[in-house]
Amino acid sequence: MPKNQSGSPQCIKCKIKIIPTPNYASLSPFILRTNIAPTKTEIAQTKAILEEEEEELQRCDEEIEYARQALERLTARRDVLRRNLVERRSWLAPIRRLPVEILDMIFAEVPNTSLNIGGLRTSERSRFGVEAVSLRLTHVSCHWRTIVSAKCSMWSTIDWSCWIRAMKKDWTPLLNIYLKNAAREPLRIYIGQVPGYYSDPDLITVEDWKGTHDLHFLQTLARQFPRCVELTIDHRDIQSTVLHYALRTVKFEDNAAFPRLRCLTYRGNGQTYVDSNGVAIEDRFWNAIRRAPMLEHMLLSKIPYLTRMDAFHSDFPPWDQLTTLFILVLDSYADFHAFIAHCPRLEDLTIDSPVEWDDGPAWDDVTEPVVLSHLRSLCFESENPQRCHKMLASISLPSLKKLDIGFGGQDPSDKDSIRQVLQSLFFMLKRSSCALTCMKLVLRQWILGASSMAWFSDILGQSTSLETLVLCLDYEVEDCVDLVMHEIPAQLCTLLSLSNHHTQVFLPQLRALQIEALWDDPNHPLNMDTFGDILDVIEERSQSACS
Repeated sequence: MPKNQSGSPQCIKCKIKIIPTPNYASLSPFILRTNIAPTKTEIAQTKAILEEEEEELQRCDEEIEYARQALERLTARRDVLRRNLVERRSWLAPIRRLPVEILDMIFAEVPNTSLNIGGLRTSERSRFGVEAVSLRLTHVSCHWRTIVSAKCSMWSTIDWSCWIRAMKKDWTPLLNIYLKNAAREPLRIYIGQVPGYYSDPDLITVEDWKGTHDLHFLQTLARQFPRCVELTIDHRDIQSTVLHYALRTVKFEDNAAFPRLRCLTYRGNGQTYVDSNGVAIEDRFWNAIRRAPMLEHMLLSKIPYLTRMDAFHSDFPPWDQLTTLFILVLDSYADFHAFIAHCPRLEDLTIDSPVEWDDGPAWDDVTEPVVLSHLRSLCFESENPQRCHKMLASISLPSLKKLDIGFGGQDPSDKDSIRQVLQSLFFMLKRSSCALTCMKLVLRQWILGASSMAWFSDILGQSTSLETLVLCLDYEVEDCVDLVMHEIPAQLCTLLSLSNHHTQVFLPQLRALQIEALWDDPNHPLNMDTFGDILDVIEERSQSACS
């Protein structure tokens, strides 16, 4: 067995000294518990043993230190090897051979929300959290960090969802990183509510928010409004006090408050908050919106009024600039007729208003229609037939390409109302002389009688450029099953059949026909005869198109 320089034997494999086991027995516990004293001979022997065991103890400590150092060297070597393995595998990874242009295309598919602070959806519930996708990508490699940091669009979308005192730390430094990396890129900001999280705004006061991280973050975000190209404010069910308290820090009086804003989504809760001067904060906000020179697209919960005004205002917001408008609630026919008269550039209009209108023309009192010469898409839904009539009778759309109308929900036996709405739709299309290419009609609880089908035939006959026709039938009454599953599809097939020489509906450009029964009942499947009629019409029109 080899020996080291000190003469101690060593292990051939690990080079550790092998220390012989002492041959001295330990003292008996019984002797230590008594008053027996050692003899002179025992004292001399014990002193000799002590010297030898102290030397062996010192050698043990030396060997332990040597083994510890050897373990540290092996651990460090192992860590180096692991790091080398990761680096060499990374060096061989196929993604390293992707050019920067391909990585740019991949990063362009990163979710629109670059920074999400607040509400994160997890399975069935929401929780407070932070999701910083762009920042995580910069931690992959120096190469990725260089690419992502230089791509300003990946840092320009910020989503903040409101929780009462939810921020346990100040996330403003993270926000500042995003704002810095976004450079001069226009911002897209969402300020709203957490999905599935509601609270009573009356229970939250301004004092609850003072000094919180939430308020500091929101104030910093609100100061970035001049950089916004898209802004969404949704405070229907959140604590509106914090939003309005933060808006006090924004100088809306500046004419450049929204110099880049193109798209605005605003859903309010109807409450009014005033500043220290007694001026409603929403008034200051909407006055600034009115001066936004590039605003073209708006989604509103309702038409905004200044608190000092209870009537429609012609330049509030800038109606004459808008090309897209989505309104959730219209309080009156007067509002509808007023704003369409001030939207000459409107191209896309969507109205989803459940509010009942008590004003406006009667059935037979048709007002002079407003011509929206640029409108290409109209979508509205109403459960009131008279409101449908009022809207259709008030407009003329010479450039209309897409029409999506949903009506019904009233008494199915009210056939006169059904007929009059279809009649209004026909006359609107006739006076518009538009080249309609897509039509979708959603009928709820409405029974199409013979007179109604005649007007429906006239509507299709007026739409000679139609390429897509969608008919949705939504009925909750079981007595209407035959009507939904058999009669209406059969009548539609009769109208569209080219072999029917008495039909007035030719539709030479028709490429897509869709019939949907929104009431799904497996006990009442589609009749095979009706299904065969539909296939015959499709086959017939396909052969005609090929020839």
